[in-house]
Amino acid sequence: MLKSAGILFILIHCLTQKCAAIDIYFTIDVDTSTWRNTCHPRIEVSDLSNVDVGDSIISRTWDFGDGYVVEGDNNMQHSYFRNGYFKVKLKIITSSGVKDSLIKQIFFSGPNPEYNVRLFEVSKDSFLMCYGDTVVIDIVKNKPTIEAEYRILWGDNWYKFDPPFVHVYEKTGVYYPVLEMTDETLIGDVTIRCRAYFPDTSHHYGLSPNLKAINVQESPRIEITANPTLADINTPVSLSVTGQIAADSLVWNFDDGFILTSSNVDTFVIHQYKIPGIYNVIITGKYADNKMPSLNCLAVDSIKITVVRDLVDIEDFATHQICVLPNPFISTFRLVGVSPSRVEHVRLYNIFGVELPIIFNQNLEINTFNLIDGMYYLEVSGINWSSKKIVFKH
Repeated sequence: MLKSAGILFILIHCLTQKCAAIDIYFTIDVDTSTWRNTCHPRIEVSDLSNVDVGDSIISRTWDFGDGYVVEGDNNMQHSYFRNGYFKVKLKIITSSGVKDSLIKQIFFSGPNPEYNVRLFEVSKDSFLMCYGDTVVIDIVKNKPTIEAEYRILWGDNWYKFDPPFVHVYEKTGVYYPVLEMTDETLIGDVTIRCRAYFPDTSHHYGLSPNLKAINVQESPRIEITANPTLADINTPVSLSVTGQIAADSLVWNFDDGFILTSSNVDTFVIHQYKIPGIYNVIITGKYADNKMPSLNCLAVDSIKITVVRDLVDIEDFATHQICVLPNPFISTFRLVGVSPSRVEHVRLYNIFGVELPIIFNQNLEINTFNLIDGMYYLEVSGINWSSKKIVFKH
């Protein structure tokens, strides 16, 4: 009943008095002179709306469709800082309380590439790399009017035209690369060639995604030591690490299938090998998953440990005044200092204790051309004597 009474009142009011009305209309003009150097088009909007005699406009609200809303005059200027479709809306309120609005859509094409930076991301604003790292910027997607032109300014006085964009910084520091793109853009029926820069720091609406600061640091250095480096299977090996340990933890790879992870303050470990051989122990800094840096930012070092079955008499050639020349050898070595008549057996074993076939002549020259590079155990014996020595083939 109240609703019907309200409608009846409006009808009676409009019959007895002239109802206020708005003939809302506005124009959009594009200023192309601002486009060529920045790819930022500027428009001018003009309100040409009409209201009834005796009524007046008391409020104009312009919504430019890019997040910028302002109450202004009948003539306004506005610049856009990205391309795409935008809905420009004018809302008017008159002194009699009449409200109305009108929406027009405009479109700006132009440079708007999508790209990514292949580098460790340390935060939303920067990347972390170490000296010697390579930064790669990929142009992922772009729809230019014609073939676009690109240039990367790396922030260290170097620049590169056209992909692929690959760079190595020669000094430590923080750098701010900029991607420059030149392309044609369409404004209505007019084609204009313009240049854009990414990131766009001239306005808070900036283009996305932005290039970020690149923080180039010194590569961390660590050093691993071992005692002893020549041990038998009954002797434990003590290992320690010193240097710049910025990692969250340390990973010890003992090269025998055993891997140990310790905290970054546990820099001393003991390990015992059960099988003879040459082991390459590697220590690596481990970082949390959310901040895994590049390989050059990893602190890595290694050391070789030689493990033999028995060290009791392995280096006793000096007792019998025998020399092996050369050692390391390439394919042939010779026993010096012992008469061939004193030698009854010459045997060569691999690190697993397996005897290997060798050829030696009356001058005690031993030919090992068929053996691979590595460490071997040489045993020379005669009547009531025997000597052993480690020899290496490279």
